[in-house]
Amino acid sequence: MRKTTFIISVVMLLMVGFACQQSNKAAAKLSTMESIKQLEDSLFNANTNALDKKKANELSRLYEQWAVENPADEKASDYLLKAADVAMNLNNPRRSIGLFDQILTNYPQSKNASTALFLKAFVYDDQMHDFENAGKFYNEFLEKYPESPFANDAHASLLNLGKTPEELVKEFEKNNANK
Repeated sequence: MRKTTFIISVVMLLMVGFACQQSNKAAAKLSTMESIKQLEDSLFNANTNALDKKKANELSRLYEQWAVENPADEKASDYLLKAADVAMNLNNPRRSIGLFDQILTNYPQSKNASTALFLKAFVYDDQMHDFENAGKFYNEFLEKYPESPFANDAHASLLNLGKTPEELVKEFEKNNANK
């Protein structure tokens, strides 16, 4: 009888512990979501309409945290893309590339994979001026996603890779003069 009571007590404790753990996970998820919503709503200074960079960095971190804590959720790749977008717009290319890589590695079939690959190439091109990697990733993008709405942009980027704004203006003027 004591053995049965002991086993039942242990099973009950395990069940209560599991229920509490699930409740804590749900609360943490809600808390992260609430924090994300608050930061999204307050990202810009109401008086100056300027971006609060500290809040933007925190928002990017929370997007990534949510995706890491909820990898099976369909919104995970969306949040990683949002985190990367914020990092890219804060001119933090290494972080944005790392986030794009998380999408490409963990969610290669997601609707965000093509955008992540294109933007990865763009960041190498525009922010890092690493034209070798930019060309590599633009070409990979075109091989994998030739029908993408970004395909024309990738072709144009490859044609203009490494050119200065002055060189682009001269080419534009030359092409217009020849018409």
